[in-house]
Amino acid sequence: MDEHHDHAIALSIAQAVEADAELIAALIREDEQARRDHEFAMQLEEDSDATPETDDDGDHVGLDDETYHTLHAFNVAVQPSENTEVEMELSDEEDHDDMSFGEEDETECGSNPDEDFEGDADDQSDCTASQEDFSYMDEDEIQAEETQPDETQTEDAEKTNEERDADEHPGTADQFPKDEVYDAPCSHGMCQPCLIRSIQTAMKDESIFPPKCCGQAIPVDNTNAFITEDLLTEYDNKREEFETTKRTYCSDKACSAFIPTRLIEDGIARCTRCEKRTCLNCLSEAHEGTCTDDPESQRVIRLAEEKGWRRCEQCKNMVELDHGCFHISCRCSYQFCYRCDEKWKTCDCPQWDEEQLMARRAAIAAAAAAPAPAPAAAQRQYHPCRHQGYVRTNALFNYEAEDQAVLSPNDEVAQSKPKTSLGGKKNIVFILTDDQDAVLDSVSYMPKLKEHIIDKGTSFVNHFTTTAICCPSRVALWTGKQPHNTNVTDVNPPYGGFPKFVSQGLNENYLPVWLKEAGYNTYYTGKLFNAHTTNNYNSPYPAGWTGTNFLLDPGTYDYLNPIYQHNQEPPVQHKGVHTSDLISKYAHELLKEAMDSPNPFFVAIAPVAPHSNVNLRRQPGNPSAPLMTIPIPLERHSHLFEGVKIPRTENFNPDSPSGVSWIHKLAQLNDSSVSYLDDFYRARLQALQGVDEIVEQVIKQLEDAGILDETYIIYSSDNGYHLGQHRLPPGKECGFDEDIRVPLFIRGPGVSSGSIENAVTTHIDLAPTILKLAGADLRSDFDGTPIPVLPTQENKRHEHVAVEYWGGAIAEGEIGGFDGKGQIFAQNNTYKGVRIVHEDYNLYYSAWCSNEHELYDLKTDPGQLNNLFPHDDAKASAVLLGTTTGQVLNRLDALMLVLKSCKGNTCIEPWNILHPEGGVTSLKDALQTKFNAFYKEQVKVRFDRCEYGYLIDAEGPQVGYEYREGLEWHHWT
Repeated sequence: MDEHHDHAIALSIAQAVEADAELIAALIREDEQARRDHEFAMQLEEDSDATPETDDDGDHVGLDDETYHTLHAFNVAVQPSENTEVEMELSDEEDHDDMSFGEEDETECGSNPDEDFEGDADDQSDCTASQEDFSYMDEDEIQAEETQPDETQTEDAEKTNEERDADEHPGTADQFPKDEVYDAPCSHGMCQPCLIRSIQTAMKDESIFPPKCCGQAIPVDNTNAFITEDLLTEYDNKREEFETTKRTYCSDKACSAFIPTRLIEDGIARCTRCEKRTCLNCLSEAHEGTCTDDPESQRVIRLAEEKGWRRCEQCKNMVELDHGCFHISCRCSYQFCYRCDEKWKTCDCPQWDEEQLMARRAAIAAAAAAPAPAPAAAQRQYHPCRHQGYVRTNALFNYEAEDQAVLSPNDEVAQSKPKTSLGGKKNIVFILTDDQDAVLDSVSYMPKLKEHIIDKGTSFVNHFTTTAICCPSRVALWTGKQPHNTNVTDVNPPYGGFPKFVSQGLNENYLPVWLKEAGYNTYYTGKLFNAHTTNNYNSPYPAGWTGTNFLLDPGTYDYLNPIYQHNQEPPVQHKGVHTSDLISKYAHELLKEAMDSPNPFFVAIAPVAPHSNVNLRRQPGNPSAPLMTIPIPLERHSHLFEGVKIPRTENFNPDSPSGVSWIHKLAQLNDSSVSYLDDFYRARLQALQGVDEIVEQVIKQLEDAGILDETYIIYSSDNGYHLGQHRLPPGKECGFDEDIRVPLFIRGPGVSSGSIENAVTTHIDLAPTILKLAGADLRSDFDGTPIPVLPTQENKRHEHVAVEYWGGAIAEGEIGGFDGKGQIFAQNNTYKGVRIVHEDYNLYYSAWCSNEHELYDLKTDPGQLNNLFPHDDAKASAVLLGTTTGQVLNRLDALMLVLKSCKGNTCIEPWNILHPEGGVTSLKDALQTKFNAFYKEQVKVRFDRCEYGYLIDAEGPQVGYEYREGLEWHHWT
């Protein structure tokens, strides 16, 4: 690929391409005319054997290489028709063989050092790369493969451009007999190939479903004469899936087929593809009895029995009778008797318990007799008073009817109190930036963040994201699950984005939904997920939020032309208005709304800074202008930080290449590129000043309302960022610390001020942490565990982070990409990683889908420049952690084998899988010499092939051996 493969905006780019249609059409006409002129000139030559020149790549006749590759990189197929109009649609081809980058595996064919890290070569695997797969070939092999003609190529070379076009596309609509052309609702004619392609494309992406022509839906049911019965059946099935609000998918990850509601009976969903059954309650494989097998459900049931709660027979929710009669009207509308659980009123129970009512009356009277005095400051600031047309009942003005009843003195005191939290629940504000680094020192340029949050709270200096790219990281954060368990592994369909989030059933099963169930009001403003667009924002609407103001594609990263969408109202584009000022305004409004309610609240504020600016509406006449450019700060901040440069660490533009795969092939950056990177760095710092102002605004708003000390404030970023480290152009997606280590600061009631916490924490720990701060029950299926926010909380934690990534890497900015010639997409960036931080060691180990490996000791090599992975016996025997590098690698690889497919508590305590008898909870424990043979013979991590998403059959071995004390090797196996 010669241009972008930025999945983050692949769907949205269609609008930009459409805007350039006139330009592309002009290019096609010019190219065609030039070809005709050339043919005519050749005919005039005396050489009768001369033939007209043709394009090397007949697939994009009429487009210059730069424009064609830009469109193709975004999976946009551009087909010039005879009348020079350009039809654009998402490509229906999902096979990426034509996009091989040409990485060279560092191992020779026939050898595989990862089978035994100590240098043995007993089990060498064969190379599996086919001739068509260039991923394992060097450049000479690729060139030879590409230039070696076959009979088909020879025949094709002799064809004219018109003949090639006819082979690829039989003709335009006006070239077909009338009875072979489908009349679309917009009166355009569509030939059968175009109609079928349009239907197939729409079925692959919910955001463009149903298929349309000129914005009008095509009634596929009326196209029987043009499409096969199988395609119509497939379309009907897909329509049923997209029209189902609460969807169920097969619990078998290898299947994951949609199960329509007509196949669901008695809480069991039957999959017709694999014939397996799925429990509708727990979404796992169907089981006998009620769905109460998980420990968390059992704990709730036991608590209900102790408290005397009742369970609604219809919706299974727990109900507690605080006061009143026994007639219960559940929120599902089912009515039953609290005393005997029978349907109301089919029992002989009394209406109420008179003793209970008397006790309740006594409690109310006792509470009213001696009300607690309100603090003097609160009385002054929050006193209720009557004015013309409104009554002031708190720090903000509530406009009410003038004839409202006058408050009694006790009522006045109750309403004048600053809102703490009902039932001990605290308020929570989460500020989440986009692509903010922790390693490159961006936080040091945010004085308000330091003053109000860092100095007043705790800094978690070993906090990591599990996947260094936006959407998978955010989904992991809001669900508390590893990306391999959410199956949202990219920023765009088919493997990621908001449509994938919905199709995986996560829209009803993430943090805001759980917080609402715990009694919280929930609010969100800013970027939620990628591929959350003006077309799909309401299909369905993101669940769980009391109030929202979302940023939407294609305006998410357009700093000066953002598109926001409030609650379920239509989206609005704000031309010429800076996105940071808008999100500041919306954050203030949502926080005001939250404070007006008596309920505790959770408010998430997600600005896009300091992400690159992405302009999806490039100007006609300049189609090659970069889509991703330097972030645009607010005008009032654009003069700041003159002369500031990227920290010149040892891994910044190093003299020698580092890393593996495509990273190892990067050329050293020249002086102009380095200067550009410094400009980019300053722009990022300037863009973050808008975020810094939001931090101060939130603090002041909470302080003015008297609830700052009752509110937890969390500050973090979805992933990190690199700028010149390892010779990399601007971007993320790598496993280096610049990309996976992110800021995390927390302040709030009981949190230590100005302290530093060294515990290893990850994004999948944040959802459990927030639920714990909210006083809500934790979920048994969390892959993460609560962070020790308070000094009183237990601080014994694991030392590992499971890192994973699928798909390509993207070069942002304008410095020439990965090859200095505009190559901004690198293939084969799929890898697994394990990051381990302990007071005695600090390691990173990775295995790539090309089966290349990395091992870095960050205690001696913080820049991750010296790859310790052994390619020979000498390296395997080198000393590391008091033993050999090979012995350490055997342990790390076994740990990765568990983590790469872990679920729930296995992700938290993976060593228990390897040592079920206990005694091993860390790498240090596992390095005991008595385990050497066990780890040497353990199943090794490897990939069977590179994929762009989580396809388990490409991921190699999934299960290893368990260690049993005193057994011989044949007993383990």
